[in-house]
Amino acid sequence: GIFWIPSWTKGLFTFDPTSQKFTRLQGEDFSYVRSSYNIVEDKHGNLWFASDNGLKKLNPERTHLTTWSENPNDEFSLKSNAISSLVLTEGDNLFIGTSKGIQSTFLDQKAFGVLRHMAGDLNSLSSNEVTAIAGDGSDDIWIGTSGAGMDRWNKKTNKLIHYQNKP
Repeated sequence: GIFWIPSWTKGLFTFDPTSQKFTRLQGEDFSYVRSSYNIVEDKHGNLWFASDNGLKKLNPERTHLTTWSENPNDEFSLKSNAISSLVLTEGDNLFIGTSKGIQSTFLDQKAFGVLRHMAGDLNSLSSNEVTAIAGDGSDDIWIGTSGAGMDRWNKKTNKLIHYQNKP
C-alpha cells in the first residue's frame, strides 16, 4: 500500500514503501489538502480528505480534486469547513465530523444531512465540536466531542447515548 501524506506547506505526497520513494502530487488544488486530519478510501478508489478548508475528494486516477465547502446560502451544503474526521460505512454513507456537528451524505448524492447539538434535546449531540468519529462495524457511530464527552449514535434507531467522565 501507498501512504498518503499531507504537508502544511507543500501539498500532498505519496510514499511507496517498496520503492522507498516520495512523490509530490502536482497541481494547484493539491496544496489545499495541507491540513488533512483523516483520509478514507471508498470502494471506487476515491480518496476523501477531512481538512480545515472543506471536504476533498481525489479521483481514482489521482488527477482531479473536488472540494465541498460551507455555503450559508445552500441549506444542503456543509455547515462548516472545519472537518475533523470521516467514517465511511458499508452502505456508502460518509459521516463527517465538523465544528458544527455531524453531517452525512450518500456518495451518490450531493446533499448533506446534519446531526447537531440542540439545547434541551437529549437525543442530540452532546456538543457540536466533533473531534473524532468511528464506526464499530454494526449500526453504531461513536462520536468524540470537545469537552462534552462521547456519544454513541445508532443509525437504525436514530438514538444517541451520551458518555461523560464524572470524576
